[in-house]
Amino acid sequence: MPKKCNITFRKLAAGENPLTKFGGQPNWVESPRWPISKELGKPMRFLCQIELTEDLFPKAAGKVAYVFMTDEDEYVDGTWEPFGGENAVIIQ
Repeated sequence: MPKKCNITFRKLAAGENPLTKFGGQPNWVESPRWPISKELGKPMRFLCQIELTEDLFPKAAGKVAYVFMTDEDEYVDGTWEPFGGENAVIIQ
């Protein structure tokens, strides 16, 4: 049976850089690899990063999953399509 994990939101202490977080800028564990929108050719918006702990993700290929999606003033179709080029998950 899959394990379940709850996320608790809290204010960060000064200088704290958690591995799981929503919004802001990514805390890269390796060199940055910012994805680019297929349609616009611009960097995608960072949504969140999730620590891939051994207890929840026992066979994970990395330590952190970074989630991105195209988010611009002009409409871009396909952000919901898994292989549409307008969203990305980077594993490091």
